[in-house]
Amino acid sequence: MCFFGACSKETLNEDLIIGKWKLIEVHDAYEGGWVDNRFKNSIIIFNTDKTVNRNYIECVGEYEIIGDVLNYSFPPCYEEIKSFKMEFEKKNLILTVNKLCDYACKFKFKKL
Repeated sequence: MCFFGACSKETLNEDLIIGKWKLIEVHDAYEGGWVDNRFKNSIIIFNTDKTVNRNYIECVGEYEIIGDVLNYSFPPCYEEIKSFKMEFEKKNLILTVNKLCDYACKFKFKKL
């Protein structure tokens, strides 16, 4: 519960993810915080029909959201399912890797 606008994180609503997102920052464990992202042209698009597109992958992927977890994959290009904790902060989409991770484990996207 938030009082007097004290909360900066938005309530999770699955519809918020729909649209085109650009990767703007990566959380670097070694640097200890958010750093400018070296993949400046990385775009991800979440569609209403549960498909997902990346600007550097030719295949159309699939995604699902269970609670605050986002899973997506791009068969047949890549069989691996990527899993992230999903949250929204100041209109940005934050995806945190849902497995043991020692480098770039958090990604911040801005809606285009």
